[in-house]
Amino acid sequence: RKYDDVMASPTKSTASRAPMSPPRFCPSPNGNSFCNSKMAPFTPVSTAMTTAKWLRSAISPLPSKPSGELLRFFSACDKDVTDDITCRAAIILGAIFTGSSFGERMCTSLRNTSGMDAIWTEQRKMEALKLYYRVLESMCRAESQILSGSNLTSLLSNERFHRCMIACSAELVLATHKTVTMMFPAVLEKTGITAFDLSKVIESFVRHEDSLPRELKRHLNSLEERLLESMAWEKGSSMYNSLIVARPTLSAEINRLGLLAEPMPSLDAIAVHHDISLGGLPPLPFHKQPG
Repeated sequence: RKYDDVMASPTKSTASRAPMSPPRFCPSPNGNSFCNSKMAPFTPVSTAMTTAKWLRSAISPLPSKPSGELLRFFSACDKDVTDDITCRAAIILGAIFTGSSFGERMCTSLRNTSGMDAIWTEQRKMEALKLYYRVLESMCRAESQILSGSNLTSLLSNERFHRCMIACSAELVLATHKTVTMMFPAVLEKTGITAFDLSKVIESFVRHEDSLPRELKRHLNSLEERLLESMAWEKGSSMYNSLIVARPTLSAEINRLGLLAEPMPSLDAIAVHHDISLGGLPPLPFHKQPG
């Protein structure tokens, strides 16, 4: 499936989907619905240990910059999008992982100083960045095979798609570390996307990260259900913006009820609002407010 089509269509995103979490039951030789093999029950402690181990072993060792293969996809676009993508990631993750976001977080005696807290926050930001690049590369590889080419301009220049990918990555890191003060839907506000935007990316994100622990798949699955069942229908959802394009006859009623989402805040605006300095990164190439 082409990701830009999914991001653009309100009907495709609400179609029935294969479940992302493992089934509760499986067939057994004696015909019963339950498996004979015993599974250890999930507990908060065992779940935290499993997800933390995954981050530590599968994600933390990865480089915090795009791989050579990913850079080739970036440069193969109509215009090299490397600077756009790296700047965007720095801004959005900087907005999510700010000191103020975690100011009320319960700290242990080992993290009770502002210096240690800043280190902890930076480590979490790097984990989210590495996960974002990892899944993005997997998606690009799959999309390249579908298109029989390496020019993925439509995908890699899609602002909403990237923000949703970054939001998914950050949400998994925050969920793993049980960051209470940044519980969902905090990432939506920080990234400037809506619940409907995020719901269109979750399935693809999970499908292209094979190593994702089932506990985190369940987490995203429950978020997706929550998004589609309630949050995507709330006033200010981008679903209504897509709906008036797909069903122009509904435009008058949607406008009358004031259901449309506000435009996404520009990256410039997010950077200024959160006082984000990009250091040695190239100047911001974004001046127009994305739709």
